[in-house]
Amino acid sequence: MLLIAAVALGFPVLVSGQTVDPDTKGVLLKPIPDRLVVLTFDDAPASHATVVAPILKSLGFGGSIYVCHFDSFKTRKDWYLTYRQMNAMHADGLEIGNHTYGHGGGLENYLRMEDEVRANGGPGMTTVCWPVYHVMWPIVPRLLQHGYLFGRGGHERPYRPAVDHPFDVPSFSMTDGTSSENFVKAVQQACRGRVVVLTFHGVPDLEHPPVSLKPATFRAMMQYLKDNNYKCIAMRDLAEYVNVAKAVDLPLTANEVKDAPPFERIKDEIPFVTPPSADIREFRFPGLAPAAITNGEIKATVPFAADFAALAPEITVSADATVDPPSGTARDFSSPQTYTVTARDGSVKRYAVS
Repeated sequence: MLLIAAVALGFPVLVSGQTVDPDTKGVLLKPIPDRLVVLTFDDAPASHATVVAPILKSLGFGGSIYVCHFDSFKTRKDWYLTYRQMNAMHADGLEIGNHTYGHGGGLENYLRMEDEVRANGGPGMTTVCWPVYHVMWPIVPRLLQHGYLFGRGGHERPYRPAVDHPFDVPSFSMTDGTSSENFVKAVQQACRGRVVVLTFHGVPDLEHPPVSLKPATFRAMMQYLKDNNYKCIAMRDLAEYVNVAKAVDLPLTANEVKDAPPFERIKDEIPFVTPPSADIREFRFPGLAPAAITNGEIKATVPFAADFAALAPEITVSADATVDPPSGTARDFSSPQTYTVTARDGSVKRYAVS
């Protein structure tokens, strides 16, 4: 009776060790343990080597670094990985995966990226991630012939190994816009025979801010996984659990899950510790749209007839932080103004508003 009531109210109920998706095709080589998480990193920003790899190594985590040659990869090596860095991460046990040459296209772009990595002393590749999560199903048989085993997609839900096609493994995207609550809700679904795959981009991503993630937030996410005994692996390591030769006969992964048991969650974990930050989350003048905030600069647009000498912005800052001058203080914006945000640990960040 209590179990039925909990489900009816929408509360997560976890019965450890029970798998909810029947393995009718004999896909599983062994049971999927609870708290199994796959960490993946896209687009080859330099922060994968300078930020991500040291954190993963310190925690004993695996992960897949998906590399591609696009945008400023060739000209801005302060923004993007070198092949030397890729090889060093491979030597430390991280997977170097294929994200295509050019961030799109057909089979030739996957093979060209593999050739580039090999020509620069790198490893062979066995998994892919699809640019913008768009699966190119016609080339999957050829990828199999070239030794590829898995492809990572999107869908924002857990991977069901006995149900989902191995070349469209669902994942959750993690960016600065992801709340700690949503991160926890996602990873807690790694139970009952399901795997949670996380997609990260740069930590930070200097060329693509919308998908960037702050290093402090990433570290806090990884610490949560460590504190709660999650096993974090690379995409290639799914081959320990999944018979790909049988799994490729599964139907194509469905974007919308119908008639499936609920996505339950693990309960009673050590809470997520939000890292201190000194950020302005939103800056707006009353009645107007929020201003654009980029790397410590805030640019606001106001009507031509506005009284620039007495504008009082409404400011939202990160949790437990303070801003000086406070929100609602009238200032003379006929010239640029500076705001100072102080985090709970005393760290400071200044914003210039024009």
